[in-house]
Amino acid sequence: MKQVKKAYPRLRYVTGTGRPYVSVPGNPKAYYEFFPDKGIVTGLALGLDIQDCVS
Repeated sequence: MKQVKKAYPRLRYVTGTGRPYVSVPGNPKAYYEFFPDKGIVTGLALGLDIQDCVS
């Protein structure tokens, strides 16, 4: 997570889950959501702002 925070200084956190996310550079309609576990990123999701669910 230290590297993620350094690479993406505008990192924000999802309300409810507390997972960090950031807009995708060059595409403000998309975002990366990170899944940390004890400070280590164990997963990454790419989503769209208009998306209402993922599976």
